[in-house]
Amino acid sequence: MSERIWPATLPKSPLVKGFWREPRPNFVQSKFEAGPPSTRLRTTVNLVDMDCPYSMTPVQFAAFKNFFEVSLAFGALDFDLPDPEDENITLNVQFREKAYRQTKVTAQEYIVSLPLMILP
Repeated sequence: MSERIWPATLPKSPLVKGFWREPRPNFVQSKFEAGPPSTRLRTTVNLVDMDCPYSMTPVQFAAFKNFFEVSLAFGALDFDLPDPEDENITLNVQFREKAYRQTKVTAQEYIVSLPLMILP
């Protein structure tokens, strides 16, 4: 668990449309001249990628940007987030190689997509 926690002022659940979760491949295959390929596990713990789109007001978006830039050092640090599929579970997550993506829908609504990976 992390000392950095998803702020209570931000939405607890992402939008259903655009949310996805996908385990990363966790095996290595070696091919040979003859016969079937040999397969082995890469690690004993697997990372899972997740995209979470949130609907935010301008005030929430400003709070999110502050959390991202200050608390998370522009996404370099991990944080705890309620599991989008079961809010009784807390996930330790970190941004993947990209930062967030914002889309201004109206003057009072942003859709902010977070490309995250669930850490073991």
